[in-house]
Amino acid sequence: VMYVGPPLIYGVQRRGEQCGIISRHAVAVVDGRAIWMGTDGFYEYDGTVKPVPCDVQDDVFGGMNDDQRSKVWAMPVSGANEVWFFYPSAGSQEPDRAAVLNYEEGHWATHELVRFAGIDRGAMPYPLMADRGAVYEHERGFLHAGADAPYLETGPLEIGSGEALMFVDALVPDAATHAGHGIVSRQY
Repeated sequence: VMYVGPPLIYGVQRRGEQCGIISRHAVAVVDGRAIWMGTDGFYEYDGTVKPVPCDVQDDVFGGMNDDQRSKVWAMPVSGANEVWFFYPSAGSQEPDRAAVLNYEEGHWATHELVRFAGIDRGAMPYPLMADRGAVYEHERGFLHAGADAPYLETGPLEIGSGEALMFVDALVPDAATHAGHGIVSRQY
């Protein structure tokens, strides 16, 4: 809304084309800019509208239940410099997947996670998200139990003095879980 003068006084000026929002709650405001999920991609407004590059876009829009797109919602997680977009997958009537943008680093991730509402930290020290009947504090510690508990098996690695190449598929840091147990290693 901007001042246009008499007789209307205020009016709306179009800022972009083909960048409409997918649902009324699919926008998050972070660091003075708005980031939203459109009907075919992700967009950002910081004075001008521009598309947000997204390497999971085909997965998100190809696997979404279009009949339930009005249930798409977004929330910032400012402590991690992220915006989470929750949407219903093709086989679901409710939001059960999330596309996560780290807006500082520009990378994306996807998760299977049922959440219906959420709010960034503020009065509470951690972001809060809810599903049916439960409210969760997010970004707080690590809770792993049973089959979901992380584990790692490793062996000795030797890197030569430049005459050999090594390809690393993953790097897993040694971190303690919320219960205080470290990652267990095995020696052979």
